Amino acid sequence: MKGVPSVEHLEPAAAHVRELVYDWEGLPVLTCRLALPEAAGEGKGPERIRRYYRHVEDCICKWLEREHLRLCAQARAALDASRPIPMESVLVDGQAEETEAGRLTVRWTICWEDRSRTFTDCWETESGTPVRRGRE
Repeated sequence: MKGVPSVEHLEPAAAHVRELVYDWEGLPVLTCRLALPEAAGEGKGPERIRRYYRHVEDCICKWLEREHLRLCAQARAALDASRPIPMESVLVDGQAEETEAGRLTVRWTICWEDRSRTFTDCWETESGTPVRRGRE
C-alpha cells in the first residue's frame, strides 16, 4: 500500500516516556520514570507488539500502586517515630532495534533500589509473535 512502510524495513519507534510521582500527604514517596519502546509501523504485527508493552506498562503501574501503599504506611510510621520519610525511585527503560530483517529485539530493564532485572524480547514484526523471551 502506498504510504505504509514495508514490514521488512520497520524502524523501532522512540520510547514514550512517563514520569510518575506517588505522594503521601503531599510528599513524594515513590517516583518512576517509565520508558518502554514502541514498535513503529502499521498493521497487525506492530499493533500486537504495542499492545503487549501497554499491558506490561499496566502491570508495572499496578505494582507501583501496591508499593505506594506500602510506602505510605512506612511514611506514617516514620513520622510517628520522628524518622525521615522514605522515598524510593524506580526506572523502567527500554530500547528496541531491528536486529535482522523482519525481527525486532526489545531490551528493557527495571531498576529499583539496589536491584535491577533485564528482559530481552524478540518479535517477528509482520505477525507480532514472539521469537524468544528471556532474562539476562
